[in-house]
Amino acid sequence: VNWLETNAVACTDGSVVWPNNFDYLEAKTILKAPWVSAYDQGLVISALVRGYRFTERPRLLELLEGASRIFELDVQEGGVRELLSTGTLYSERPGYPIPGILDGFMSSLLGLYDLFVETGDLAVGSLFTDGIEGLKTMLPTWDYRK
Repeated sequence: VNWLETNAVACTDGSVVWPNNFDYLEAKTILKAPWVSAYDQGLVISALVRGYRFTERPRLLELLEGASRIFELDVQEGGVRELLSTGTLYSERPGYPIPGILDGFMSSLLGLYDLFVETGDLAVGSLFTDGIEGLKTMLPTWDYRK
């Protein structure tokens, strides 16, 4: 948790992120450093929530307040959100073709859930609910060999 606190990056849009500082190429998608992953962000949020519960350090709560902002931004804006016909998908590898990677999406939902339970922030609750609707919409596409 101390490392996460020290390595948080505060962005001009109010978001707080923990970027990947390497380039990543998969198929036709190249992610140039630094890039943000919903998977990583979800894991970090969950860890910071637990750290805050144990330590009650106000700085951790400040970081958490900005940590959900990246889920409000579309992939084209540097965020992780992919709007669907119903609900939202949060991308582990922004730019990667939808539906992307299920476990990364699920980790992002767990992080948002942890943050909502801890803070009661209705905006975070809405992000979580939108993600659950996206999960319901996209779940049939994650079908390994039928």
